[in-house]
Amino acid sequence: MITRRANLAASAALALLGAAFLAGGIGYGVFIDGGLVGPGFLPAAAGMALLVLALVDLVQHVLRIEGTDAVDDALYEGLVEDRPLTTDMLQTAPDVDIFGRDQRARTRQLIMVVVALIVAVALVPLIGLLVSLGLLMAFAAIVVERRSVVVSLIVTAVTVGFLYLVFVIVLGIPVPVGVLGGD
Repeated sequence: MITRRANLAASAALALLGAAFLAGGIGYGVFIDGGLVGPGFLPAAAGMALLVLALVDLVQHVLRIEGTDAVDDALYEGLVEDRPLTTDMLQTAPDVDIFGRDQRARTRQLIMVVVALIVAVALVPLIGLLVSLGLLMAFAAIVVERRSVVVSLIVTAVTVGFLYLVFVIVLGIPVPVGVLGGD
């Protein structure tokens, strides 16, 4: 019962924090003249997200039916037993993470991502921000994480399209298009 009270208190505290950020952001001004994004937009958006998610979590804790945790635990244990290399591998080889990577592989991936990020930033004046971010995202997914090429390209295209929609179309924020984009 102590855990349930702690969860309720944490959710309520996060909801209050979100409400405070939302109120502060509104106080700074979410939008300014001409419909442009104001200084309070980010705090208001983050506060709203935190408030909504904390309230959803709070409602879930309040409406929780006693005994459902045991069912969830039993389902989880059944899933873990079918995949013994996940948690068992961590206990026998502490250097290996749940994806089967050792410290050397993780370091190599980190170096690849840092170098790719530097290259992506350097390419912004030439090819533009969104294209550069798209290439970075595709590289990280395909080369670093070794994901499916088709799925990675689809996710990258949808993400870049969403960023264009939000920042350029909806918010009217100009993004660098680079020399090749006519900037």
